[in-house]
Amino acid sequence: PAELTHLTLPNDLDLIEGWLSVQNKPDLGWRVKTRNERRIPLASELVAVLRHLVGQRSSGPVFLRRRFCNGDTPVLIGHSIAEMKSVLAQRCAEAEGITDQPLDRTRRLAVARTVWRDAGTLKTDRIRTEFMRLTKKMGVAEVTAPKMLRHLFATCLQDANVDPLIRNQLMGHAPERLYSAGGGLGMTGIYTHTRPEVMKEQLINALRGRPAIEVALAWTAKRANLRAVG
Repeated sequence: PAELTHLTLPNDLDLIEGWLSVQNKPDLGWRVKTRNERRIPLASELVAVLRHLVGQRSSGPVFLRRRFCNGDTPVLIGHSIAEMKSVLAQRCAEAEGITDQPLDRTRRLAVARTVWRDAGTLKTDRIRTEFMRLTKKMGVAEVTAPKMLRHLFATCLQDANVDPLIRNQLMGHAPERLYSAGGGLGMTGIYTHTRPEVMKEQLINALRGRPAIEVALAWTAKRANLRAVG
């Protein structure tokens, strides 16, 4: 969930070429859990969904809290990464002026969270709440962890016989860390380079025929009809 909530426009989302980037943002107090950045190809159906959600926005968090999607305006609406960094520096300076002491890491991270909040970013807890609401509607209320989607994604790739190295890269697992001695798949990963088009082809093939694709198509078609009527 944290990777999703810290996606920003335009740096992390390319809807023209169809790629999503998961990138560290240390200057704004956030890093990927594994520290491993990665690029993930997007199915055309998902691109269509994201185009609707993003609308005319060109900067700021990709996913906004619901009330900001319904007319309310966050304090830092549309701020770019550079502008968010500038606000963070200003707020840290103000906090240091009050205490007359440099901020430690914990306090700086707390200030950074206020910048993300005021930019309207979605809360990670909200993702779990929405996920639980969905699984209950589906009749599997016992499934409460959004991380289950990650397991399902990995299993989908396995079922479709996606190359192990590509699975590794899509999941954000560093091949060289799989074996402490540097052998096996880890060593192979050092010598193997995946072309973006191959990664995209294998992912699209893995997703072909999945129920989520049909749901995305129906959802975007419904939205398009609503716009046409409106």
